[in-house]
Amino acid sequence: MRQPFILMTAALAILAISTSARLYAMETGDYAGVSEGGELFLSVQNDNLDIAIGVPGCAGEGKGKLVRTGEGRWTATLTDSDASCTLDIQQQGNRFNVLEHDCSYFHGFSCRFDGFVTKN
Repeated sequence: MRQPFILMTAALAILAISTSARLYAMETGDYAGVSEGGELFLSVQNDNLDIAIGVPGCAGEGKGKLVRTGEGRWTATLTDSDASCTLDIQQQGNRFNVLEHDCSYFHGFSCRFDGFVTKN
């Protein structure tokens, strides 16, 4: 009699953990918006983030891991074999503000990933 109770308790704990993880993850999908007079694009798949920017005279992209840091806040660490940088993302209503830290390796010095996006 005790074994079914233990199995049911374990199953409920796993369900609670997986449900709460989904509630706090940035929603999977594509996002688009503006950055310094150009276009900013994000693609989120679970904890993976792809970012791209295109402005006149400058373009760039990066891939990284997305981690929830608070209510409506995430940090993404972009990595390449030669460099890394971080993005802070904050949700404000249906819009997500993006602020980069030392990402010029990924796009050059003529533009930045700073801007905002909304889900497509």
